[in-house]
Amino acid sequence: MKKFLIVIAILFLPIFAAQAADVSLVSPSIVGNGQYFTVAVYISTDSTPINSFDITISYPKDIVSFKGYKEDGSIKKMWIVSPVDSNNSIHFVGIIPGGVDGVYDPTKTGLQDILITKLIFSAKNNGQGDFNIVNSTVLKNDGQGTSLPHNIKNTSITITQDAVPVDESSVISSNTTSDSNPDPFTIKYIDSSFFSKTPDMIVFSANDKDSGIKKYQVKTSDNSWKDVSSPLPVVKGIIKSNLIIRAIDYNGNAKETQIEIPGIMSEMELLIILLVVIGAIVLFRIVRKNK
Repeated sequence: MKKFLIVIAILFLPIFAAQAADVSLVSPSIVGNGQYFTVAVYISTDSTPINSFDITISYPKDIVSFKGYKEDGSIKKMWIVSPVDSNNSIHFVGIIPGGVDGVYDPTKTGLQDILITKLIFSAKNNGQGDFNIVNSTVLKNDGQGTSLPHNIKNTSITITQDAVPVDESSVISSNTTSDSNPDPFTIKYIDSSFFSKTPDMIVFSANDKDSGIKKYQVKTSDNSWKDVSSPLPVVKGIIKSNLIIRAIDYNGNAKETQIEIPGIMSEMELLIILLVVIGAIVLFRIVRKNK
């Protein structure tokens, strides 16, 4: 009986393995030098709802250059860290509000893998290289921050002088430069409670259909710009003030949005205090003069 169970387990092992969760990369296998192409990042959850991910991908810097990312067709999410090139690796962190275990495609049966984003690269030298997931964390939507065990599926690419793309959906126009600004975005102000140790902060997130958002900046008091990220802690002044945030895409285009930060006192309260102070000074001088 024991041998029978072992045989059954061995026979069904490939089936169970095929149902495991995956983080995978999909790219064309061959592109021409000078072409722009995308590496798609997918998550297969094995029917387990997830709500966040933290992924780092290495790429062959000697033959390709990172140019940004595209959001078309990807799952709706909030970027904590949008895809950014750091030490020749692409790192990104995101949250999927409400959680999801797959996406629905009316042309296919069952739930499909979740498209997280499409990373844009340009081919600059002939050769062969690998795109590898060097770190990946996927959290279940269970309210406990439980990690979802998963397999990793990397991809590779060959760049030749004259190549016909195998997967044309992954190859885009070589002219990705655009003068289109990022989409308009909103800034949300979150007021800290009186006894809370968490500071007041603002939260913001912008989208760019062409190349993705590269960074955010805030306008400082001396009219210069400083790199920031969301959420951004803010300090209230005595009266209300305006804060300007701008989103910059990978093509250098920018979109600015302004928010009003409330002050510790309203303008009316400040006016009343000033009038009381002025009145007290005048009264003091009158009393002193009559002595």
